[in-house]
Amino acid sequence: MDPMTFQLLGDIADRSPLTLWSVGSAEVFSSLFSGSIEHIQRSTCSLDQLEASMGALLQVGIAHEKAQRIMSSTQSKDQMEQALMAQFDEKSTTVDASSPSAIIGKYFLPTMLEALTVFGNSLSSNQVDVMSSCMSHLSTCSIQCPSMLAGDDTSLTCLLRTCMKFAQINSQGDEDITFLKLSALDVLATITSVPQIKRSILKPIGTSPRCVMQGGG
Repeated sequence: MDPMTFQLLGDIADRSPLTLWSVGSAEVFSSLFSGSIEHIQRSTCSLDQLEASMGALLQVGIAHEKAQRIMSSTQSKDQMEQALMAQFDEKSTTVDASSPSAIIGKYFLPTMLEALTVFGNSLSSNQVDVMSSCMSHLSTCSIQCPSMLAGDDTSLTCLLRTCMKFAQINSQGDEDITFLKLSALDVLATITSVPQIKRSILKPIGTSPRCVMQGGG
């Protein structure tokens, strides 16, 4: 669980999404993160390690969204053109539970989010910035790849619960904690603005919604 390893993976995913997904798959990336999950489940990882692994995981999901967009929007095989297109971030407003991003998210995000909540129970002043970085990763993913965060009810519920927890922290006038609260609220506002997710959340009490993703937006 070396944070530098995850940082490198996240950088590759950000800069070369097509290359990353041309040589990888949901199964390959799942094997890369399985060791991290074992450490998290045994409570043997630090918040810094959790932040690094979560950031890399979400960036891999975003990379798949970008790769799909590039491949569907251009027939060009020019690598320079494709690389330039990959630098443009676009908002996604649909959730596809069958996508590799959603599959990876279902496997790993609930455990990571639950661990994040545990760290939040005894958050020290020098951990606030790291926690804000986690929220920043989630915010970016909620804009560019909501499928990763809401591929099924469990993932979405864990995300909402975690963000609500940090949105309700008593800031006691601390600017850093206030920023953390606002970051959590930003994730909530962004993810719930996705039409499929909004419909799922607003289902009448007593229904048993399946995952939020089936079909188009």
